Amino acid sequence: LKLAPASLARIQNDTPEVPIELIEKNSGTEPRLVIPITIHGLTVHHFATDRLVARLSFSANLPEGFDCSSELLHELVDHTGRFADLTWLEEQSDEPNPSKPKPPKAIFVNGFTLGALVARILFGSAAHAQRRHRTFTYSYAKVDGQDTATNRNALVRFSTFLARQYTNDYALIDNDPNTEIIGDFENVVTAVSREGAATVGFPETNGQSIPFLQNFGKNTVEATYIPIMTLNFHQLAQSVAIHSETTMETIGVSKQQENEQSDLVALKQLQTSQSRLVELKTQFRFHEVGHVTSQNNLNAAFRRVFGLDNMERQLSADLENLTQCIQSTVALRAEQHTKDWDKVWGLGPALIVAAVAAVFILDAGDILQNLLKDDLNNFETGVLTTSVFAAILSFGWWIIERGRKSNDN
Repeated sequence: LKLAPASLARIQNDTPEVPIELIEKNSGTEPRLVIPITIHGLTVHHFATDRLVARLSFSANLPEGFDCSSELLHELVDHTGRFADLTWLEEQSDEPNPSKPKPPKAIFVNGFTLGALVARILFGSAAHAQRRHRTFTYSYAKVDGQDTATNRNALVRFSTFLARQYTNDYALIDNDPNTEIIGDFENVVTAVSREGAATVGFPETNGQSIPFLQNFGKNTVEATYIPIMTLNFHQLAQSVAIHSETTMETIGVSKQQENEQSDLVALKQLQTSQSRLVELKTQFRFHEVGHVTSQNNLNAAFRRVFGLDNMERQLSADLENLTQCIQSTVALRAEQHTKDWDKVWGLGPALIVAAVAAVFILDAGDILQNLLKDDLNNFETGVLTTSVFAAILSFGWWIIERGRKSNDN
């Protein structure tokens, strides 16, 4: 992980004796701090909503005897969440093993970010992987009394910096209103923000090292806290996706295309979105996650920071308003359609009478002449012709009227 040149200067102000092997010096460029990291694994959660949440775990590998300062950890998290200029390193070993797989350089030859790495592995798209992904981070740190003061206020401040992905360039205020603090204990604090979360622990109680707190990262953070984060992150991502697909533009409603077909397509899309929202609320919304107070507090903190309840209310209201708007448009169009048919129907009987009268008038001379000549056969033929014509017009109008009523229904 290559840090920005300014990061090295900030770290050296805090820790002057930075190991020389961690400093990269290239001609014509400022020195940079290079921190070896190990990627332990990529876990992909595929929810029934067809939404993927990918979680990549890694740790920093510092030289023996060089302790990670608070400022160095701030820089690591800051770069991981926003920049993360990474390159592959060949593993050094005294016993070469040809059968051991080498780093996948084929995925990225030059620098890359963690978000781009995950995107490339999941989707295989080079173009998608080139996008800048801001990574949500969850950090865990154990502190000792030499580097960070072990009082609770100091732990709160330290965890807030990590959660917000800030460096010491920021003069962060106390009691940041945009960060939720879960601190049931004096020596373990968790901070939750929109950029990330962090748990910081001091593994001692009353001057004695506590084995459970020594392994708090593995036993509690990884096993319980991160799954809680994943559940809430999934609901956030799915809510954003539903909201994005239910704008006037995405559902196919626009002033340039106002017709019955587009309205029906829009209503179908809204119905699908409403079904997805109901599924999300009934199957993937967790106001409580267990019987442990601290875990439920953490879950509630994620919900507040992500704004899940407010987003859910707004999304439900938006879907309902959009549906009512389009249904109102459909109803008005149907009403206008009915009025148009009524106008035509009002003229129908008059047109039939006029048509029959026209035929009768045109044939009246021949019919009268045949009557005077006592040519009853031709007389009857003329009358029959006029009657048949009137019957055909009446039948045609009956068919049209049936179609109108069927369309109204």
